[in-house]
Amino acid sequence: MVPSLWIWFLVVLWSPLPEKPIEIPEVLVLDDVAIIDVVEGGIRENMTVTIRGDRIESIQRKSDAKPPPSAEVVAAAGKVLIPGLWDMHVHITMARESSLPLFVAHGVTAVREMGGNLEEVLAYRDRVRKGVILGPHLKISGAVIESSQFLGALKQLRQMEPDFADEFSRLVTERVAIRDPDHAREFVKKTAAQGVDFLKIRSVGSREIFLALAREAAKYELPLVGHVPVLVDLAEAAREGQRSFEHSFWGFKHRNRTEAQKKELFRSLAESGAAFTPTLITDRGYRLTPDHVLRSFLNFEEGDNLPHVQERPLLSRRLLDSWRMQLALKKYEGAGFDWVSIHEEAKKDILLLLECGVPILAGTDVGAPLVIPGASLHDELEMFVSDVGMSTLQALQSATVNAARFVGEEEDRGTVEEGKIADLVLLGGNPLENINHIRDVESVILRGKMLDKSRIVDVRKEVRSLVEAGN
Repeated sequence: MVPSLWIWFLVVLWSPLPEKPIEIPEVLVLDDVAIIDVVEGGIRENMTVTIRGDRIESIQRKSDAKPPPSAEVVAAAGKVLIPGLWDMHVHITMARESSLPLFVAHGVTAVREMGGNLEEVLAYRDRVRKGVILGPHLKISGAVIESSQFLGALKQLRQMEPDFADEFSRLVTERVAIRDPDHAREFVKKTAAQGVDFLKIRSVGSREIFLALAREAAKYELPLVGHVPVLVDLAEAAREGQRSFEHSFWGFKHRNRTEAQKKELFRSLAESGAAFTPTLITDRGYRLTPDHVLRSFLNFEEGDNLPHVQERPLLSRRLLDSWRMQLALKKYEGAGFDWVSIHEEAKKDILLLLECGVPILAGTDVGAPLVIPGASLHDELEMFVSDVGMSTLQALQSATVNAARFVGEEEDRGTVEEGKIADLVLLGGNPLENINHIRDVESVILRGKMLDKSRIVDVRKEVRSLVEAGN
């Protein structure tokens, strides 16, 4: 696709070394803004934030601030400033390149990519860093780690569902079946050299393979994250170095425990430094929403109850095809899965985990049906408050300071403080009072450059163009 004038403008705007000088204010000032402290929960009114380059230079009371004459001053009275949001569980190669600016348009300035085509993801990360494409800060994994049995099942399903052969082939090539402990160590060594940030486990064939992966990963200082390993005790997995556990259906490992037994388990997770990413929105989109709603969405039918229908033209064909495949695969699930009770127990577990000191991370599992890049993170935070009973502060922490701490970037991200990278979101209301204000995005500041409402409208238009061009 020939880049539009807008795309050309963004490439120049974010390029670290533009060929020709462009008149962009060196200093951006947010005048008379309210700042949320996502650590303690307070709010500072009538503040002036000065951003120089990609960093927050100063935060002062409005009465004390003197913006430089050359600064671009944004009147921010009545607006609320929060750190840029993190989505801690996404699959970019399912959603494709068009999803990257869509995250930013919703205030998601950083994501944890949880497994896909590594070559493709590395290219995205490189292009975002260079400013070639607009996108969030990316933390990435290597190929998804599977058991030989699961990869064999995927190959079988590819034969049984020829309409989705391409989707199955892509899934198979994006995953690796670890055969034995020696293969595990070899895989970790190879993957560490590819510049990934962590390793993602989905399934393993034995406890010995898991231990080999965990211990070899520790040698390379690569955090191990992923699903709860079926063949390894949860507490042991955490002790051996699994840093995060994903998805609400992790409860299969402890559903028959009493509350006291769960608390004992969860305290051991906290002591090991483990975190939990519930991805409740995946439950709602894939398990708790009737299949006919998903079919209507996929078939571009009209309906008042279709979630995020305005986002439908902004989703890549690959993502929609993946949803169709996942819908078709439901018929192979055995009976006896009571997803409603699993979901309800997971919500109770979240409060117990918090009580026991386990950090909660906000993630959406972009790639799952009816999960929309960017918009569904807002849904997740709302579910934390309205469905689970978390406080608005705890919900905000899950997508800001908790995430930054988890990936070891708390010196640069996660809070609004002097010296930190200027990845920020300007909201029209206070999410501490009502978490729904998280949707009221007035502007996004990405690496010190502002996208106001009109620019965000342009971003959405360009996303649609990317989708129409097959990206």
